[in-house]
Amino acid sequence: MPEPVRSHMPSFSQSAVSHFPRTGSQKGCTSVAVPVPVTVPPGPSDAAARQLGWSRSKLKRVENARFLPGAADIGKACDLYSVDGTGKAGLVRLGKDAGG
Repeated sequence: MPEPVRSHMPSFSQSAVSHFPRTGSQKGCTSVAVPVPVTVPPGPSDAAARQLGWSRSKLKRVENARFLPGAADIGKACDLYSVDGTGKAGLVRLGKDAGG
């Protein structure tokens, strides 16, 4: 039985910001913060997405209630997270009733 997968949220620190001198109408200011792309290393949510055949963004949208998965996807997630029997049937039914 696979171990339950836990997702994580990346954190952004001050080190992910570069400072550049301002010019023109911005004179008098010493610097401006420019975001630097941060690469998030693979984690548990990547493993779950891969096992479900989903993208990481789809998994995040489902976790954050921004996307309603279909019955087949709910069934796959139940299998991954070891939900079976009446629990799985109930979740699939809820998904269908919600329009998924």
